[in-house]
Amino acid sequence: LVENSITHGLSDKNQINIFIQGRCTDEKVELSVSDDGKGMSGEALEQLRQSLLLEKKSSSHIGLWNVNRRIKLVYEDAYGIRVESAVKAGTTVRITLPKNGKGQKEL
Repeated sequence: LVENSITHGLSDKNQINIFIQGRCTDEKVELSVSDDGKGMSGEALEQLRQSLLLEKKSSSHIGLWNVNRRIKLVYEDAYGIRVESAVKAGTTVRITLPKNGKGQKEL
């Protein structure tokens, strides 16, 4: 996720701030990587969100798709990746996992 911030978030300013946060509740763990980079248009964000829902990977966003798909295969559908972004305001990617492995599917 940090690599994605650097690769996709850098703009003409050649500098980006990246913020990594984690928090736990009684039931889940949420990790987020945010940047103040160039962000995405609403259309690009929607395309990314749709690509994360596909059962087969598309030609773009393979890393995010892989992580999201693995989380969905192991845990309930309530867990996975969420992306928020706005042009010139940056992007936040959140990964939500169950705390202590609760919600793991029978494999």
